[in-house]
Order: sequence, then structure tokens, then C-alpha cells
Amino acid sequence: MFWSHRKTLAIISAIVMAAPVLAALVATPPPTDVTVSQVDRGSVWGKFLLEWKPAVNPTGGVYSTYRLPASCGYTPLQGEPPPAPKYDNFLWFTTTGPRYALQVQCRCSNQPFPVRISTGVDQSTPTSVWVNAAIPADFADSRGWLRLSCLR
Repeated sequence: MFWSHRKTLAIISAIVMAAPVLAALVATPPPTDVTVSQVDRGSVWGKFLLEWKPAVNPTGGVYSTYRLPASCGYTPLQGEPPPAPKYDNFLWFTTTGPRYALQVQCRCSNQPFPVRISTGVDQSTPTSVWVNAAIPADFADSRGWLRLSCLR
């Protein structure tokens, strides 16, 4: 019935020992202020600019690797290698800034789709949640997804 120092020490020890495991399960912070601009629709392809602010790591630095859906093509704007498949069915893009942006090219479609990005580190580190980009009102459906219908 009495609370002992041994119980307190046992609980503290368990918390300290579990801390690295719990920290590994916490997802990487996501990028912020993800936006789409400069939307240009053609007869077959549409393109737009995807920009974001980098995710900040616990030491105050920024993450340089991001995951993208493989459904579109991406062109880096600062001479970086293009996004490429890595550990999963997504494309991984690494940039050191100062601008965090890609030119995106997708097939035109009557089906709206979300434009999203997440922070990635490596195969053993949990990635961030997906962040949907803010879409200009002229091109957004009621869910905030991009309408990239072809020009006729």
C-alpha cells in the first residue's frame, strides 16, 4: 500500500530506458507553407510551381530530403538531381536550399488530385505526415485539390 522509493526508481528507470525507442517512433516534422502557384494548363500536360518552407530538425537546422508522389514529373530549379525512387513507391528529393521548390508537370485530368509532400530522412526514420499544398482558388475543388483539366 505504501509507495516506495524502489517503485519510483523503477518507473524513472523504465522511462529513461524507453526514451530512445519512443523518440524513434515520433515522426519527422513536416514542411510548412506548402503552396502551388504559376499553374499553366495545356492540351495534354499541366505544370505548376510547388514551393515549401523546410521542416526544422530538433537542433534548429533544416531537413533536406522530401518525399513526393510518383504520379507527376518534377524539375529541380537549382541544379539538384531530380527526385528519384528510393525505398518505397515515392520519389525522394534532396535540396540544400535556399529555395525549396520544384517545377511539377502532370498529365491533365478531369479528376482533381491532392498536391502533397512529406519530409523524409531514410528508410529507418519515420517520415512526416503528408502536407497538402494550398491551391489557388481558380484551380481548387471543394476539398482544396488541384483541378488540372486540359484546355480544349
